[in-house]
Amino acid sequence: MGRALIADPQLPNKLMEGRPEDVRPCLRCNEYCIGRIWNRHTKLSCAVNPQAMEEVRFEIKKTDAPKNVVVIGGGPAGMEAARAAAIEGHHVVLYEKNDRLGGVMGDICTASFKQNIKKLTTWYQTQLQKLNVEVHLNTEITGEEDFLDTCDKIIIGCGAKPIMPKIPGIDNDNVVTMLDAHRDHTRLKGENIVVCGGGASGLDGALEMASELGKKVTVVEMQPQCGKDVFFINQITLFNKLAEADVTLMTNTKVIAMDAEGLTVECADGTTKKIPADTIVNAFGMRPDLSVVDKIKAKYHIKTRVVGDSNALGKIGEAIRDGFYAATSL
Repeated sequence: MGRALIADPQLPNKLMEGRPEDVRPCLRCNEYCIGRIWNRHTKLSCAVNPQAMEEVRFEIKKTDAPKNVVVIGGGPAGMEAARAAAIEGHHVVLYEKNDRLGGVMGDICTASFKQNIKKLTTWYQTQLQKLNVEVHLNTEITGEEDFLDTCDKIIIGCGAKPIMPKIPGIDNDNVVTMLDAHRDHTRLKGENIVVCGGGASGLDGALEMASELGKKVTVVEMQPQCGKDVFFINQITLFNKLAEADVTLMTNTKVIAMDAEGLTVECADGTTKKIPADTIVNAFGMRPDLSVVDKIKAKYHIKTRVVGDSNALGKIGEAIRDGFYAATSL
């Protein structure tokens, strides 16, 4: 309840009023509460609630001059921007190229231990509906639309896409991205899965494949340590769970080639060896998707604000803050 009340101080009132769907869920991520105190020696905040500890400074105020705001991209940054702007009294229209809201955040929450991320996506959908935000799904913006000319402000966040290193065989049929693995578990053919990349996304995906899909999983990481981007408190639980699920972690190991039988890696001592795999998962990381962003920013540079991974790669908390700040500075 401690962290839950940071995420939504009105939790008890909303429950007593019979509005559980309005309770903003805590992600249990520890990144902005414990993490800010421990890592940055500053006051706590909250990944999903930028106003925590800043309720006066970051108060959302009703505007006397409503604007027509176009939000492009329905990830956490776009949804938070739309929510905050609508509370301020602006007329908000959100465009999302996929058939649902959530962006990458909505893709990665397939594991049972990520149910709170799924709840957050649902919470945003509910809030946007209650705030009468006009949402257009299955609508890809090109930058040539007339409404971009006539609107007052544009907030755009097209997310990120997987990095595709120049590794021989990375385009083979038995290689899938981590995002595709989350979106469609049937892409994970066979029993032996090798995850290339031992960051947070790679480790979380490996744990899901092993503990919930029953796969035999090996993680290959080029650095001396896996999970360097995982907060240390979370590392303890994560590595314990990976051990329980018999996930093999190989560090100081560089992927140099992929083929139908598996992958070839280079070890720390310079030797190479073959790791058999039925499916190889690309978890090398993400890079901003800027194809449409750059076009719109160049054409409408004065009234455009870029948010989320399109602005700077980050976790859910960074994306939400980007959206919140963009909306409250309209």
